[in-house]
Amino acid sequence: MINVMRKHFSFIFLFLFFVVPAVAQETAFERKVLKKNFAEDAQRWKAEQNSRLFLKDDILCVEADGGQPIISCSTDEVGGLFRIILRLRTTFASSCQVLWTTKGSPRRDEENSVSFALKANGQWNDYEFELSVPDILTSIAFRFTSADGVWELRSYEVFRTRSHPLTIKKVVPVLHSEGGVNEERLRYTVANTSPIAVSFRIPTREAPLSLDPGKSIDLLVPIRPEGNLAAVNLWIESENFPSFASPVFLYRPEGRTDWIRVPLGGDDRTLEIAPDARLARIRRGEEVVAILAPLVHRNGTIPTFQRKSVREDAKENAKEDKIFEFDAPDARLRLDVRGESIRFLSTDKLPKPEQDDPERPRLEGPVVRVFGTLTGGLLPGVEFLGPGDESSSTVDIEEPYQDRSQPNPSWLTMPLAVLATEKISCVLTWSDPTLQPTFSTPNLKDRTSDHRMSLIGETIDATLQWSFPPETPPETSKKETVQGAPEYRLNNFRNPHRSHISQTDETAVLRALRDFVRSRGLPEPPPAPRSSADQLKFCLDALRGPLQASDGVSWSVAVDMPLKPFADILSTLARLTGSPPKPLFLVSGGSDIANDAVYFLTGRGEEWKEGREKAIRGLLTTRSPDGSFLYRSRFPEVETASTSFGLTAIRTLEIMEFVRLTGDKELFALVEQSLEYLRYCDIPRGGFYRDTPMHTPDLLTAATLTWLFSWAYEQNDKPEYLEAAKRFAVLGLPFVYQWTDRPIMLYATVPKFGATRRRPPYSFSHADPRTGILYAYAVNILSRHDKSTDWKRLATGILQASEAMQYPDGPDAGCVPEMFVIRNQERRFGKLNPAAIVSLRLAVEGKLDSLAVLSDRTDRFVSPYPIRRTATNGVEAFDVPSGRPFQILRNGIQILEAVGNGPVRID
Repeated sequence: MINVMRKHFSFIFLFLFFVVPAVAQETAFERKVLKKNFAEDAQRWKAEQNSRLFLKDDILCVEADGGQPIISCSTDEVGGLFRIILRLRTTFASSCQVLWTTKGSPRRDEENSVSFALKANGQWNDYEFELSVPDILTSIAFRFTSADGVWELRSYEVFRTRSHPLTIKKVVPVLHSEGGVNEERLRYTVANTSPIAVSFRIPTREAPLSLDPGKSIDLLVPIRPEGNLAAVNLWIESENFPSFASPVFLYRPEGRTDWIRVPLGGDDRTLEIAPDARLARIRRGEEVVAILAPLVHRNGTIPTFQRKSVREDAKENAKEDKIFEFDAPDARLRLDVRGESIRFLSTDKLPKPEQDDPERPRLEGPVVRVFGTLTGGLLPGVEFLGPGDESSSTVDIEEPYQDRSQPNPSWLTMPLAVLATEKISCVLTWSDPTLQPTFSTPNLKDRTSDHRMSLIGETIDATLQWSFPPETPPETSKKETVQGAPEYRLNNFRNPHRSHISQTDETAVLRALRDFVRSRGLPEPPPAPRSSADQLKFCLDALRGPLQASDGVSWSVAVDMPLKPFADILSTLARLTGSPPKPLFLVSGGSDIANDAVYFLTGRGEEWKEGREKAIRGLLTTRSPDGSFLYRSRFPEVETASTSFGLTAIRTLEIMEFVRLTGDKELFALVEQSLEYLRYCDIPRGGFYRDTPMHTPDLLTAATLTWLFSWAYEQNDKPEYLEAAKRFAVLGLPFVYQWTDRPIMLYATVPKFGATRRRPPYSFSHADPRTGILYAYAVNILSRHDKSTDWKRLATGILQASEAMQYPDGPDAGCVPEMFVIRNQERRFGKLNPAAIVSLRLAVEGKLDSLAVLSDRTDRFVSPYPIRRTATNGVEAFDVPSGRPFQILRNGIQILEAVGNGPVRID
């Protein structure tokens, strides 16, 4: 009777475990579609506007004819992710814009385009770019951005990444009856998603199987547990497509294992290791809270480990090292247990092939699986999760592009992975950036309800650390409900406005980030591409070159955009040249970092004050009573949010900037109300509210909140404001590359963990210097008040990485690319003015970049020149050119007129 009940319990447990059976598993692969010379394919290409097309020495030549030339080619190619390598040469400084159309998007537009600068060296150069085509590719065109020139096209290679046509749609446990015997099996539902029939084989059947388009088949695989772990695998082999395995590992709590038990401190915490190293588990009392199952495997097969030796430096003291070694014919494994951590070292013993084989199975381990309800998760550069979130969410990226459970290692900004539940927090760290991480919550790899992370490679050297939250969080660790903040569930994730946030929930990821930086430190910044003086001149030349109008008083935010007398750019020019331009009127803005100095350098202080007051009044009309700012999501099909922390932070910072310059106490009271609302933000997201779901984590929100709380602390030195600024600065670290294998990568900043408009190209491994500059500027402000982290080093690193991303030469030299593709080292999209980089460099060097503020209990002075209080002269502005008139704002009301002659006394 006991055995029957145990068997029945096992089946029920499996069924409860498989809570996500309807998620498809897809195997993606890349294949070369074609490689051709343009000469043999010349008849397919046609010259459009401003173009003359001809063959010369088996080279297809494009010549400009009165404008920027365009050539195009029609096609009818099944979609996917295309990677194209184009070989061309030219001697003309220009860029190439690739535009494509699809069956679903028949018109050319910026959304389906990519641009890259061309090397004007007269040599053959290869240019690599990607096209994301969800349906059918119907045409491709090349546009060259010069009205004068010749471009010679030699060849192109096309690679296409597609999902395997056979997809695992479901995996569910079933009881299979055969000969009167019930046997537990897994039922794999395999579907054919391609438009043609696909033949394939599986090991349990001799005859091949054939699956028609859109059809599916159920395949049964026996479950044969060994101890507490069952390894189930389905191999699929096809002549026309790569073979693939679909391993599933099932933890069986009722199984029997003669565990090696290691106490972890206290009577209720234990690490248990199977003597054959199939798995390990972490217990808290009688409850298993996490498993390492399996400890290591190769494509579903667990090595037949034999315990080699065990060295225990101190049997009684759980804080001392305990070393366990295991050996198998094809792998070896070593576990160093110290306190509540394991150093995991697994080495592949199979002989290495003479040539790299990307399909050669590698080791995977440790497969860390955490039980409980997710409270936080992090894979820096890829995922940033809170309660109720799921990884590879379709909220951030639409199907079929959303899967990032096994991301390209180059996407990771830090070698770190975190999974936290109410039962345990687990942190996995490593040093080798080439290791392939996996990250899935819920666990879609094994189709179970736990949360999974692991590493894949030939040699895996990693450390797993864990901590246990208090069994009953104290009442003081709960936050009250934000009045007016809605409590609702969005599609597959929970709105960040929760009724309460447990302190352990809020700090699991923060603690991991702080510990990572504390143990490893921030890396040395990359070398500056130019000296400080040369860098400022480089930016000045850009402002005087492609961004300046012929009238000398108008500039463009970016090349080919409208020309206006932007205040931010004019202020930057005044700082660089010492002499402010004097246009007839000013237009607010022009840079990502506001700079209003020109108003006070040209006698327009009253105009500035009136304009800012009007803007603030407009902002307040959209403000809610709880301090938030409303903005309905542009993606109602996946979320119903009507506000975001990111938008609220951006709007509140605009008000805080005015408060900082005027000292307006009534406005600051409203700011403090918004700060109370914003303290509930535990994941930075919502900053790119115009083109990204508010759920998508982003660096802009972390930057804005760091900036906002740092300035709030300067206004009112409440310790909680400084702590909040530090917290949000730490939350920005996962967006910053802290390793490098390419010339421009270290300290590059990823803007968000998703995709604009939920469609490729992704933002993963795509640096956005604009957002990084804002974050660096914010942490540089914080560095004045906090030394617990080297924020100055962080700001310097991001600054010098951003300077390296500027266009180095050609007609756009000194401009800032809107996007920098790290893998290809390519500058893409807009060519922005460098005013923000100038502001950041001056700020990092401790120099005045905008307006100086001096405040005490009685007075507040704002000046376009440095300002100080002296024992003899009182308040004075200094470093003012002789005879230079300027204005000073006093207490937000009075405009004082002054004329420079070295130090200028104010009162």
